[in-house]
Amino acid sequence: MDRLSVCVSALMSALPAYLTLYPDDRALRRALSDTATLTELAREPITASTDPDWRLSLLEFEVGAGLPADGHSSRNLLLLYGESVTLSGDSRGPDPVDVTIYGRGARWQGDAGIALTLGAAETRVLLQLTARRDRHRVWTALRPVVGSMVLFQEPGCEWLIQVINGGVQLRDARTLLELESGNVLRIAFTDSTAPARVVLDGGGELAMFKLTPP
Repeated sequence: MDRLSVCVSALMSALPAYLTLYPDDRALRRALSDTATLTELAREPITASTDPDWRLSLLEFEVGAGLPADGHSSRNLLLLYGESVTLSGDSRGPDPVDVTIYGRGARWQGDAGIALTLGAAETRVLLQLTARRDRHRVWTALRPVVGSMVLFQEPGCEWLIQVINGGVQLRDARTLLELESGNVLRIAFTDSTAPARVVLDGGGELAMFKLTPP
């Protein structure tokens, strides 16, 4: 059992089956280059012996970075820190495209690799969710939480949420869970134990990924 599996197992002991809380564990960071690092935050299945249906990672870089092609997955990117990043398609890919992210997000098919370049010398931080295209459609957003936010059960729906700053409570009829900055939570409405809705309360900013069937 790898480190992420051990950490998740310890956190899950008191949670209902439809919730998974992942640790903010920087020991899972690996270097992509002298100026870029990639930290795995969460994946499903959790075990490292199988290829994941989806994987959530944090990409930090100062000069630029490259992400290899993955023909089975889509990449869903959210820019958390920094003004903008330009994404350029790998020339080996079928349809090279230039995309600039301004604060929100971008979706990129995995058939081509990505070169990320900067317009100014400052560190950029991106959240990257890679998800199997034949199993998931992904919606992304950075959302402030002021007061309450309600997430309703939908067929085949899962949510991945990272608290970027501030603090948030998740509650249903039986559960009250405190989330702080850095926490990553999976809400699996696909699980038979999931309620019809959950409520998020507090103040802060969330990175949100909604996964639904294609």
